[in-house]
Amino acid sequence: MVSSRLLVSLHMSPGETLDMVDDLCGSSRVVLRRKGTNNEEQQWDQIFSLRAIVGYNETLQPSLREELMALYLFIGVEPPVYLKHATDIAEIIKNLQFLKSVVGVK
Repeated sequence: MVSSRLLVSLHMSPGETLDMVDDLCGSSRVVLRRKGTNNEEQQWDQIFSLRAIVGYNETLQPSLREELMALYLFIGVEPPVYLKHATDIAEIIKNLQFLKSVVGVK
């Protein structure tokens, strides 16, 4: 599988890295990661992978929830009504896992 992003890491204090994430859609962002504490970044990694698998090249949405809803629509699955107002990361993770199962990836 071809990676959909370029990752450059600079090491900070033990357990921290400053990462510049550049996806092929033209979006870049710098993220400070603390080992084992940023579940949202893990979900973004899964979303970048899912985007590459399904060939989704539209502009990256500003939030996990919005990006997940855009992926649902692109794949042709109506997003659950409660996803439109979801703020809990656990709910977003559950919906991302469901969408991955629809596509056929773990």
